[in-house]
This record gives sequence, C-alpha cells and structure tokens, in this order.
Amino acid sequence: MFIIGYFLEDIAQERFMIALVERIIKEERFHDSVCHDVRNASGGRGGVLKELKKYFQNVKKLTGSASSCDLVIVAIDGNCGTYSKMQQNIMKRKDVIKYQGEVICAVPDPHIERWYLIDGHALRIVIGASDFAICPSYKCEKDRYKNAIIDYLSRNDIKPIFGGAEYGEDIIKIVDLEKLQREDGGFNSFINDLRGFLRRHQC
Repeated sequence: MFIIGYFLEDIAQERFMIALVERIIKEERFHDSVCHDVRNASGGRGGVLKELKKYFQNVKKLTGSASSCDLVIVAIDGNCGTYSKMQQNIMKRKDVIKYQGEVICAVPDPHIERWYLIDGHALRIVIGASDFAICPSYKCEKDRYKNAIIDYLSRNDIKPIFGGAEYGEDIIKIVDLEKLQREDGGFNSFINDLRGFLRRHQC
C-alpha cells in the first residue's frame, strides 16, 4: 500500500486536491494501491505554517527520520505571495524538523477557488448550466473567487452548502488540466512535480 499524506487548509482544498491526485495517478498508470491520509490545518491563516511544523513531527516515526508516508502533499493558499516564497516557507518547516520524506507543494494563488474557476466550462457541465463560469481577473482580495463561485451557482438556482467545494471532485473529472497548467504557474509546478514523482517510483 502506497501512502500519500496530505496537509490541507480546508474542505475546498480537500475535495479538489485528492480528486486531482487520483486523476494523475490513473493517467500515469501508477501500479500501487494508494491510501490517502488527510490532515486539515486549524487556527486560520496565521497558524497554518505553525500547524505544518507539527504535522511534519507527527508523520515521522518514533525513531530516526523516516516517514509513515511515502509522499506528503502540502497545499497552502498563496494569498498573493509567490509560489517560490511559499515553497521555501514549507520546506523550511520540513528542514527544521529534519523530516527526510518526499514533499510536493501545491500553492493555489491567491486561493484554491481560483483553480475551480480557471476552466469555467468544467463547472458549467457539472451543474448543467447554459452559461460559462467566469474566472475573475487576478486580484488579491479576500473571498474574491469563492464569491464568484457562489454568485455563479446562485444565478443557476443552486445554494451551495460548502461554498462550491462540493463540486470539486466532479470538476476534476472533466477539467482541462493543460488549460490550468498554461494559466497558472503554481498549478503547472504541482502537476509536473507529481507526475515526475510517480514516474520515478513506478515499476
């Protein structure tokens, strides 16, 4: 059993990221059975990196620097910072704990909901709407993309319970990954890192 550990911020990341990883695993024809071990951060934006440090401690075994996971995926919203800066912050916590396991970073910038919207055709198909979902222009504004999803669903007579996160898995099944990679550098980096990892560990 191949174990992938996840450190995620919220349900919107959880629904999107696990389905995305599953899709890439299938596309790469990865041979092992995979177990997804999910942990969600708490404490709000200011506490995420602090929680991440604790997470790395927890996935280490009691002795040595080995990990209970074959791969750890850390997803933290960029909040209008650069991909490289957030990646450095993540890896800094990893190094402080002397965690030696493999880590791949996902940095949705500014927030995960933007990844839901970049391919507006996918969300349209999922809910059976006639009009495309529009991804607002890039701007560092709290809840900008979440509100865009909610407004779009409301116009189509849908009142989302989880702000649209409930459609994450279905979006991933049909989303144009190449479009997301072209339009979002952080998404492109994550996909390339994940594919590279799976290919290196494939029999």
